[in-house]
Amino acid sequence: MNPNRPQSSPNITDEERVKQSHMFSNEWMNKAYRKVALPNPACEKVLGKVNDALARRLRKPTGTPAQQQALFMLLGHKFVKDHYPDRKIDPTVLEGLPRDEKEKIMRQTTEFLDKETQAAIDDIGMPKSFAEYNENDDLGHYVREVRSTFRNGLDEEVQKQVENFGKKQTGSLKGKVVTPEQCRNTIVGQTLLSLMDFNPSLASDIENDYKSKVNMMPNPLRQKIYMEHMFQKELKTLLRKPVNEINDDLLKQQKGIVQAKMKDQNIERPTRSNAAKNIYKLVYKEAPGLKALQSDDEHKFQASKVLNIIHVLSKKVQTSQVFFLCPLQLAFGKLLEEENDDDMLKLSLLLDLACEHVKPNPVKLFGYADEVLALLKTEDPEYYKKLMEVIKLKIKPTANDFPDECLNQKQLQAEKLYNDIAESSASGTLPQHLEPILGDPAIFLRKWLVQGFAGVLNTNGLMLTWDHLFLNKCSDKIFVNTTLAILKLIKPWMMHAKSYTGVRKVFLEEPANLYTTDLRKAYQHLQKTPGVLSGFPPNTNYIEGPVQERAPTPVRTPSPPPRLIPFGPALPPFDVHIDLDSDEEPPREPTPPPPKPPTPPPREPTPPPPPKAPTPPPRAPTPPAMTHWVPYSKSFGDKKTPKPTIIQKPFDLYIDGLRFLPDNIALAKVTGRFFNVKDEEGPSRQVQDINALPIAESPHRTPKIKHRTTVNKEGIIINPFVTCMLKAYGYQTHTKEVVHLGSCILGIFEEVDRKPMLRTGGHQMRLKRGDPQVNGGPENLTADDMDENPSVPGLTLLLRLLPHEEEEVSAPEYEKGFYKSLPCKPNKSELTLYNYYASTPDFKASVGDKAREIQKSTGAATTPDGPELKKWLTNALANKNKPADIQRFVKYDQKTGLSVVVQQAFCLAEYHEFRYAQAFVQIVYENEIDQLLKACQPETRCLTSKLESLSPYRYPKWLDQPKILKPKFEENALMIIRIMGFPVAYTPGKGGPGKGTVSNRTSGKALELKLELCLAWTVIPLFSKKCLIQGEYSLPLFKAPIPADILKECVDSFPDFNQVLVKHVKDKASPLKDHNGASLDMAVWDGRFQVNEAPEIDIREWMQSYEKQIEDGVYLQTHHQLLTALGKETQAENQRSFTALKKAGTYHQIVLENLDPKTKSAGPKGDTFEQEKDKFFSECDKEFKRAFNEALSKAGQKPL
Repeated sequence: MNPNRPQSSPNITDEERVKQSHMFSNEWMNKAYRKVALPNPACEKVLGKVNDALARRLRKPTGTPAQQQALFMLLGHKFVKDHYPDRKIDPTVLEGLPRDEKEKIMRQTTEFLDKETQAAIDDIGMPKSFAEYNENDDLGHYVREVRSTFRNGLDEEVQKQVENFGKKQTGSLKGKVVTPEQCRNTIVGQTLLSLMDFNPSLASDIENDYKSKVNMMPNPLRQKIYMEHMFQKELKTLLRKPVNEINDDLLKQQKGIVQAKMKDQNIERPTRSNAAKNIYKLVYKEAPGLKALQSDDEHKFQASKVLNIIHVLSKKVQTSQVFFLCPLQLAFGKLLEEENDDDMLKLSLLLDLACEHVKPNPVKLFGYADEVLALLKTEDPEYYKKLMEVIKLKIKPTANDFPDECLNQKQLQAEKLYNDIAESSASGTLPQHLEPILGDPAIFLRKWLVQGFAGVLNTNGLMLTWDHLFLNKCSDKIFVNTTLAILKLIKPWMMHAKSYTGVRKVFLEEPANLYTTDLRKAYQHLQKTPGVLSGFPPNTNYIEGPVQERAPTPVRTPSPPPRLIPFGPALPPFDVHIDLDSDEEPPREPTPPPPKPPTPPPREPTPPPPPKAPTPPPRAPTPPAMTHWVPYSKSFGDKKTPKPTIIQKPFDLYIDGLRFLPDNIALAKVTGRFFNVKDEEGPSRQVQDINALPIAESPHRTPKIKHRTTVNKEGIIINPFVTCMLKAYGYQTHTKEVVHLGSCILGIFEEVDRKPMLRTGGHQMRLKRGDPQVNGGPENLTADDMDENPSVPGLTLLLRLLPHEEEEVSAPEYEKGFYKSLPCKPNKSELTLYNYYASTPDFKASVGDKAREIQKSTGAATTPDGPELKKWLTNALANKNKPADIQRFVKYDQKTGLSVVVQQAFCLAEYHEFRYAQAFVQIVYENEIDQLLKACQPETRCLTSKLESLSPYRYPKWLDQPKILKPKFEENALMIIRIMGFPVAYTPGKGGPGKGTVSNRTSGKALELKLELCLAWTVIPLFSKKCLIQGEYSLPLFKAPIPADILKECVDSFPDFNQVLVKHVKDKASPLKDHNGASLDMAVWDGRFQVNEAPEIDIREWMQSYEKQIEDGVYLQTHHQLLTALGKETQAENQRSFTALKKAGTYHQIVLENLDPKTKSAGPKGDTFEQEKDKFFSECDKEFKRAFNEALSKAGQKPL
């Protein structure tokens, strides 16, 4: 500014120049800006057109004097002078107002002017973005001038920085080579950060641009995005300070902890130890993607320093930490000094945060891999089938292939498996329990994930992938889609694999050969259509031909310089449109076409088609089925959903209803409480609890609710992590009491463009059983604290979050698709349940109807719908914390029957050794007990047939799939399980291996069975309160024969069933004797549920291989009350221990005992043994079926 010019008459040009010199934090940007901003002639021409159009829209300023002066001040002296010569700017009009009123007027006027300016730009036909604008007009000339000015400024700054780099650096950085492209990357990143500082609203635009295009970020921007995500996860709140300040605070904490550990361990410097001495062997030499770093001694030296700090902190370094450190070094470590302990401490902090908040935990790790394979099975069944078949062929374990985290979710079991694989690799043999683990492709996907993809991708692909993960907030969906993308890209190589070795090579080596361009296109595809492989981009580094050869690695050429262009004449700085992918591959030779197949012989003439059958008469239209579940409708939902609001705005939470109450619940309500409403720096806040009753006229099975709670009417800042815990309570008909049905936790806000915004719209949520897993009390309750809890099958809650309005907003009909319902998409079991519910006679009964039924059953006066009934519902549904009876969830239906699986017997009597055994399940009604052996109702019997060959003969385990039985409902029906078996010997045949026979071990005669002479038996009651008694049982085994009179006494004494059995076992004179702690595991559940989808039924542990199962022993099942009542619980547990199971004799001994000495001494392995073992079990199966059906016939029953 000219000091001789009077201050009362400021020169606009001088003011603008002062402003331009401090516009950005980078001086080169300010210098370039000054060249293209006012008083630049080209800029003035463009702005002149915009100003004229704006003046036409603002012909006559209106509003109060204060509002007019606010508008003039924003337009500026020159605009007012040119377009309103009769008006003047008078700052005193606004200065005389209270501060709050002045700020409000300025804010409103700014919004108005921004809107009118954009409209003026539209009026003259200017584009909204100038990124590609190149017309031959005033705007085109100005845009090209801006591009040229900033490009030249960037090039000059790059050259300057490259020349000065060596002069500035000291210590381990001195002499490092910095290329112009590395320097350009850094400067472009700093440019973007400067733009964000200048205009914070650009931050989300820049991030979204990189996210949508899946571009690699420059390091300064990358560092900001990575730190923001990890810091926010660590602090569990929105960041109120710049990331650098938060980084300093966390570093102080980390340094204090390290210093305390150093003192305890008597260490002078945390970076000096031998903890990371194996890093080079375990990572850089073994990981194909990191071969480029093998020769980078500085990188490896830096890594060893950081890992030594980690070792000081935790006394342990995992290989996964080494892999997660690699991309952090590439992003943050370039300009850090290896000899500076504080610099290495920064990297150790980032590594800690990445392992805590980016690396998937065990549950998610296994879940992601399983979900990827499930998607592949659906989307590309050919690839899935090939992969699943080939990986099981000729499995050869390799030591150190898999971190223990990949092997099992439980640490101790994982470590044991890791050692087993190492021993197997050394010995060259494969134990049977390792086959299903190594033969599952999921193990390789888990390896990718637990190593953050650093073990398999090249460095460019790795950094693109990490940028992609962080720009998508490291969400569950992005981990799944990223893994799926890489798996799909390596398909061409995988389809050539012929055994486990080939599959292993493809999984571990080929991802490093993927072009970054292909990865980027793959990520873009799955970003647009998550989980969908149709139209997936090809792997361009694969050339199809008679012989598979790798395409030569192309020489990569740098991308053209970044383009920096203006984003609007009204505010004349510039927009940035930068693609930092500097590793795009050049065009390749086209794929040679495959050879043409030989010409086929001419076909026989095609006979004429037969005459068409007459068209049948049209059928009557099928009536529409009931709508059980409706997906979200974008056309309807997006139209009806208001825009999300910020945390200062009041909002309304509506409870709209429950869907599909179970059979044992007649009425239900919803309660709720808000947590963490208080902001850290705000006043303490309370929100009234929710108590939402059902509408009397609505269907009782899907009751509607009309309830609204308004939050933050004051319009002040509240905690963005506020949650609402909602609970459903219901009247349980068979106990006539109120019970807790289930709960869910609603997160009120979500992050949109890096801001907390209201999750506006309708939401359908599953209700979960149990309590949330919260660390540190209710103040730490988060929306995902019940994610691991089991769901109540088919039971969901409808709610809405809307910006506050004075008038209540009516709920839309569920069938219109307003509610976001994907998490509640029903599985097969739930669809069966819904169809069953719809078929029940009282399905259309209303809440009021059910209320009056309850009133009648309790002797109370009935109440019509209205205020009195609402009052009655309030009292009748008073909260109680007793959980609902999940065993009696639905009434039994003979049409669908029940599922039963007999799993394993434990510690049969010693005099029953060397028995080949199967389990016979029989359902008996009360009138059949006296004729127990002859009882034979249709669909009430089943027999196991798949005996696990590895299991001991006193611990037989059966691998049969669940059997469906369909007994009629009878309150006193029993399920009796008999273990049937005969002593067996195997005699090898004379014609070579696999020619042997089996016979009675004791007598040498043909094998036979008698129903009354079972090895052991047990019993459970089957029905109660019109429901199947579902559960997983560990039951005591009793000695034969089965005493009918005691069973009749049990039936007569129900529900004191167990007490009768206990009384007789403890009575020495009673014929009922137990087998001294021997037990049987079995499960029974309603036939409407698929395997592992029934409440409290999870048989996945049993479904594992026997050797896998016994590593930690076999635990008692949920329902072992009878063992406890008999005082046999501890004994049964001891008989299931690893030691007891390992000592027990196996069926292999029976096979081996009569084989030739050479085969016998070799033990249970080799081709000869395998053939003899297969023959043994084949003969046993055949003889058992024959003998058992003969026994049934003798007892008067029909054969199975």
